[in-house]
Amino acid sequence: MKNNDTTRKKFLFPLITFCLTLLILWGLGEVAFRALLAFRSTGYPTAATVVHPKMGWTAKPNFNFSGTVTDAAGTDYDIQLAVDENGFKYFGDPASGKKKLLVVGDSYTHAIEVSNDKTYYGLLKDSLQNIELFAFGARGIGPLQQLIWLEEWHEKIQPDYILWQFCFNDVFNSSYELEHTSYFNNNRRPRPYLEQGETIFRNPARLGMGSLRKYSKFLDFTFTKIETFFESGDHKKEVASEDIIQKNGKEYVPYKEALEAVDLSLKKIKKLVGDETPILAFQTDVTEPFISDVRDIFEKNNIPVVKSAAEKIDKKIKNGETMLAKDLGHWNEAGHEITAEEIWPHLKEIIYPPVIFEDSISLNIK
Repeated sequence: MKNNDTTRKKFLFPLITFCLTLLILWGLGEVAFRALLAFRSTGYPTAATVVHPKMGWTAKPNFNFSGTVTDAAGTDYDIQLAVDENGFKYFGDPASGKKKLLVVGDSYTHAIEVSNDKTYYGLLKDSLQNIELFAFGARGIGPLQQLIWLEEWHEKIQPDYILWQFCFNDVFNSSYELEHTSYFNNNRRPRPYLEQGETIFRNPARLGMGSLRKYSKFLDFTFTKIETFFESGDHKKEVASEDIIQKNGKEYVPYKEALEAVDLSLKKIKKLVGDETPILAFQTDVTEPFISDVRDIFEKNNIPVVKSAAEKIDKKIKNGETMLAKDLGHWNEAGHEITAEEIWPHLKEIIYPPVIFEDSISLNIK
């Protein structure tokens, strides 16, 4: 009996010691990592989203940042970033009696890289005479999440016009299978997906661990690094979803289904806002074949698309001009300025259509 107790103690002591050591290391790692994140947030706007019960996540309310940041070329510039209590960058007066323009998008519209007035819609504001401007975007969200958001806010705002920003990764945001097997387009956060007509919440992270990741920044970072290692390996083997799509296009069933999910989300959006509300869309990039396939869906749903801004920015980047922020993915002030310039002629035609006088022919005859 004593031998059994001795054996058990010899086994339990190292096990307990090992577990305590892990807990201590985890605790120290958590404290250190949260301190690092807090320090980083003083020099660059981070943690700009929060959990949302229906969308998965949304723009963080009352998120503000004031400071100096650098762009992709290392050039310093000042930003004054402000998000209101509902996640909007701009929120006009719904009861003013003026026409209302609603801008909706993802991270390019959330635009934590520039000041509010330097965003593409902020630059358009002065040209929007007698128009109430509403602008909402959240990093990483896709068409279904935007639809869910619009279901909450459409009736409250009742927009007369909608400007819709989209990105190539909307395809990955619309498919668990594509996001789960992606090497570059995985947000690793639970989000809703349309599967067989039903809205299903799933976490696309390779290792899962959703609850642990939610409460532990250190473990989330650790799991992400492990997942990134395996994802880069898949990319080298050309078995990541991006690589398969490049080879097979729409013949790859998950990609075809993702495009169908984008189409269904857009149809639901069109039905929600009604045919009397014009929607103008624009793309943020030229990443093929994804962006062309998404653009085709918008146009097939009778939503015109502005592609010149993305093409012009891409050309300037290839010519060595700095159009991107520090993260090398989103626009700096120059990128937003070009986007506003390219959008305005198309938006102007919708909001301020040319007046045609019925008696113009008789006047010309005189």
